[in-house]
Amino acid sequence: TIIDESKLTRTGYTLAGFTFTTDEEGNVEGNWKDAFPGGIIAKEDLGRVLDAGVYGNVELTAIWEVNKYTLTIHYVYVDGRESATTYEFDYEYNETYSVVSPTITGYTADAEKVEGTMGADDVEVTVTYTANIYTITLDGNKGTGSSDVTITGATTVEENKVVYVEFINDVNKNVY
Repeated sequence: TIIDESKLTRTGYTLAGFTFTTDEEGNVEGNWKDAFPGGIIAKEDLGRVLDAGVYGNVELTAIWEVNKYTLTIHYVYVDGRESATTYEFDYEYNETYSVVSPTITGYTADAEKVEGTMGADDVEVTVTYTANIYTITLDGNKGTGSSDVTITGATTVEENKVVYVEFINDVNKNVY
């Protein structure tokens, strides 16, 4: 057998085959060139059985292909509902990535950016969005009933929208 590929490993890579070491003129030594025209032992040939007495000694150099792994980013609200479309992309082993989290009006992400270097496994990350809290301070302008109103999240107050506050009495109020 040419080689048992389980005996030769490299983190983040797949063995694709071997090239032959050549002499100074670029020729493959011995009879190996007859068995493998082009000077490459492809992956599909790795388990092939050869008669060493016919082919003789040879030095081989591994050919490696870099593996790709998937980065998955889930964007959710605190209650677990999806807040934006899931991001999925394949990166090569050791490749750096930097993904900016989507902006959602009225919410803050717990990670503005997901950054890192792809390892030898898929990566899954969850970015959670928390509703912003707005405080509206009401000034009665010499009248009675001044107090603060706290409004949470974009479902109640949208950016650049007018908020109407109706005083029912000094304690109770309605916010529109």
